[in-house]
Amino acid sequence: YQRRVHGGANPGLADFQVFNLSPVEPNGWALLGEASKWVRVSGARFSSVDSWSDGMSVVLSGSAGEVVTVLFAPPDSTTAVAVECVIGSSGRAVAAVPSRACRTA
Repeated sequence: YQRRVHGGANPGLADFQVFNLSPVEPNGWALLGEASKWVRVSGARFSSVDSWSDGMSVVLSGSAGEVVTVLFAPPDSTTAVAVECVIGSSGRAVAAVPSRACRTA
């Protein structure tokens, strides 16, 4: 990954790489995390992960009304599944796949 550096004494390209690793659940699903963040999965955002025979869910925290897009890797596919959640007044929401559903917690 290359990112253009603006300003400073040496504007140009700064060469670095970012790797995101995700454990795969026994059912083949994996939590990839929050789409818009460099650190996609953190304890501050995700408090639990649950999986069952054909899916998984995560509990996420944030500010009421905040929109969070959570990415999952499905079994036998290279295309991520996105679930858009709006954090409820409790400060929590639950995102689930394969239903692509989000509910407040």
